[in-house]
Amino acid sequence: MTRTADPGVASGRPSPALGEAAAEAVTIAEDRRLAALHLRVGSLSLAWAELEDLHRRDALDAAGLADLAEARWRAGDLDGAATAAAAHLAAGEARPIALVIAAEGAAAAGRLADAGAHIDALGGLDAETVDVMFAGMPRQGAWPSAAVAATGMSAISGDTPGSGRSTPTSPSARARPGGTGGGNAAGLRGQPADAARELDRARGELSSGAAADAARGVARLALVLRLDPALAPAVLDALQPRRDPAALLLRGDAYRLLGRHLEAEAALQAASQALGALDVSRSARPGEEPPPPRRHVTPQRTKEKP
Repeated sequence: MTRTADPGVASGRPSPALGEAAAEAVTIAEDRRLAALHLRVGSLSLAWAELEDLHRRDALDAAGLADLAEARWRAGDLDGAATAAAAHLAAGEARPIALVIAAEGAAAAGRLADAGAHIDALGGLDAETVDVMFAGMPRQGAWPSAAVAATGMSAISGDTPGSGRSTPTSPSARARPGGTGGGNAAGLRGQPADAARELDRARGELSSGAAADAARGVARLALVLRLDPALAPAVLDALQPRRDPAALLLRGDAYRLLGRHLEAEAALQAASQALGALDVSRSARPGEEPPPPRRHVTPQRTKEKP
């Protein structure tokens, strides 16, 4: 049987079908580039429309799905954004913005464990990076707040160079009014310097690795929050790795002080779930009998003597 050669191949020119496919590929690549560019320069409506059109044409690769997720998210469609972010992650990619959107979608749906896993996958972003990525978008998950370690206490107390107020190099270097003893309760009456010192001690206790020290550190952070509510960002930063109920409750209080009510509700819901998990694990311990059920006793009325 004799094969008929493709006239385009025999003549050294591409066939019409191959030419159309190549032209379509070039068009799609250019559309993707323009959509990504419009998204980066802030032309959100245009970028969103272009990316949705590319998605309808099934012409988005993994990077394009991340762009689509971001455009939907910034346009207010969190559910659609989370779907696009999940498709991006399923394609084997892990852009930070896609992980952020996936975490936000999971938190909004009440899947706080999934949200925490996505946040952990980001590898501990600093607060400034998180602020840049959100760019004013509302937050659902438990994200780090304003960094304290990098800026010192000036970011919280308002001390700025040239303002005439002294800014020590570390919180523990501040003068302590009312005595120098570590347990002097008279010096713990709402003074920012005392709160800063307690914050420094709490960080040391949380980093010691001992359970008793960690519990003391969380309690000390609660004291810090009450002594100086302006230290709420520092408290959140110190609590960030912890997910035990006490830490989650304290995190919710700090978020409320900062006016971040959605994150406060997410933290309190996570604390409730953590307490529920503790109850389940405690009831499942072998060798322990459950407490007897409480019996309701109706008091009997005594007859009055005539």
